[in-house]
Amino acid sequence: MISPGVAVGGGPERRVRPKAMAPYFLNVDLDIVSKTKLNSLARDLGERVIVLHLGPLRRQHFLALESSKSHKGPDATIHALCSAIESLSPRSRQIWTASRKDFNVGYELRATERSLHFTLRPDTLHRVAMLGATLTVTCYRFDDAELEALPNRRAPRARAVRPARRGGGR
Repeated sequence: MISPGVAVGGGPERRVRPKAMAPYFLNVDLDIVSKTKLNSLARDLGERVIVLHLGPLRRQHFLALESSKSHKGPDATIHALCSAIESLSPRSRQIWTASRKDFNVGYELRATERSLHFTLRPDTLHRVAMLGATLTVTCYRFDDAELEALPNRRAPRARAVRPARRGGGR
């Protein structure tokens, strides 16, 4: 397979594949579903997380949270959440072990993208597995009007493409 942005062939017929824009990483949510209340678990995680939802869900209890800090990508975000879980008290760790838990990696697909390709490091996947959790990827597609309505998000601007200079001078 030829990597994006790599020259193909040689001589005058040489062509360059355009480099695809990477999908936009949004965040990682940690979703926990339990038969018992999850209030003490949320309290034990403290300021390391932001609670997105805590309450009943179809005769069970649901806790959705995310890291309270911004991270560069999904690996760093997942590792931060794993560190928070690994530092739980023994009682909260029992609740965690008895619950269903899922790290949900969110990406925004741009209007021009038909597919998504990204990678997670083996150490990240191992850490999720050691915590007994699953990993899900959710792709969101927004049109420009929806993006404008989101707080702190603007529709991606079209970049002007400058023609290549000839002659190598200024």
